[in-house]
Amino acid sequence: MTTWCSGNPAEPRPEFGAFVFIGPAAAAQTLNSAPVPWAVAFAAYLGLKQYELSTFCTGEPPDLPTLTDDDLANLVGLFDPVLHTLAVNKFQDLVGHYLWPLLCRCTVVATPAPLTPPSAPSGLPNINPSLPGSPPAITPCLILDTGVQSTTSSTEQVKLGPFSWPAGATSFKQIWDNVSGGVTGLSQYQLMANTTNNTSTWSSYGFQGGGVGVAHSESSIGTVNLPKAFNWLTMKVSTGTLVGRQQLYVYCGGSLPNSPQPNCGCPPDPFLSAQLQQILDLVTIVQRQAVPFGYVQGPDHTGLSGNGFLLVADLIGAQIDVTTLPDSYGRASGEPDEIFELGFLTWGTTDGYRSSTRLEHEHQVLFPPLAGVFTVLGYSLAPGVVITITELVREP
Repeated sequence: MTTWCSGNPAEPRPEFGAFVFIGPAAAAQTLNSAPVPWAVAFAAYLGLKQYELSTFCTGEPPDLPTLTDDDLANLVGLFDPVLHTLAVNKFQDLVGHYLWPLLCRCTVVATPAPLTPPSAPSGLPNINPSLPGSPPAITPCLILDTGVQSTTSSTEQVKLGPFSWPAGATSFKQIWDNVSGGVTGLSQYQLMANTTNNTSTWSSYGFQGGGVGVAHSESSIGTVNLPKAFNWLTMKVSTGTLVGRQQLYVYCGGSLPNSPQPNCGCPPDPFLSAQLQQILDLVTIVQRQAVPFGYVQGPDHTGLSGNGFLLVADLIGAQIDVTTLPDSYGRASGEPDEIFELGFLTWGTTDGYRSSTRLEHEHQVLFPPLAGVFTVLGYSLAPGVVITITELVREP
């Protein structure tokens, strides 16, 4: 029974299996649909989360956490592993709150909507902000090049054309370069147009380049209407012979010459994302098992005395608490007190045991190297000594 379902039971939605795995991309999609748009970028810092629907759906949805700017800074950074883990857990609760009605449902009443999304905390950290620099220029939708050509007449001559504008063309850039010859004789170079293939009725697109001493020039026109059916690049000289080259760069969709390249909006490669997630999951397991910064208490084994063993798996250690201690055993005062001749604990596998560890304190923790390999924890206790062994497992 859940208060979320007005005291009625809840169950997994039938379209899902027993386990659902949610990676950063799915978490981001969930937050974007909630909508919690300010939180979407932070989902990238979550690992793979497993939801066992038989327990997740029969309980209450995770409470909507109150996230601070410090929580989000700790989520992004690893400067304090403990605070990082706490921040991850809070952020997972945020995702889980909005996942619950997507993965689960109430069986008697209608499934209620999630709570109102939280607003962004003040001092929100920036994730990949726009930075100053020189992004690559946008790609033109058409490039025309006259190549190197010579002109000897004072009459305006067609150097390239006719050509048609591509669909969606809105701006262009023309480049002129002198190769050799009489630069002083250059009268003009110009982009010309007409509705028919008739050079006697050309009209200009609004600029004219040329003049004495011109060796290189660029001219750009943006946000113009380009309706003409016939278009030419033209060049003429007043005296001598001029060898030059003209290029035309056309831009579409409202883009302007030399404008920055926008984000492509390409979706992520799912295969690459899956491989990166596998690497992250493996690294996380190695960290949690080999260099843990915390642990979780597992099952207790109480009332242990004499000689025996426990079958264990995937532990990082064990906690031993002496619950019965006869007064006959020697003790050396200290912090903690050292007690003599209580017994031994020994880690091992079905193939054998490693060196034993002496039980010397009323409360003792063991974190053996390669703890995850061991499948047996043996104990040999002195007469009258009774202990509880608590399994210690890695953090999720």
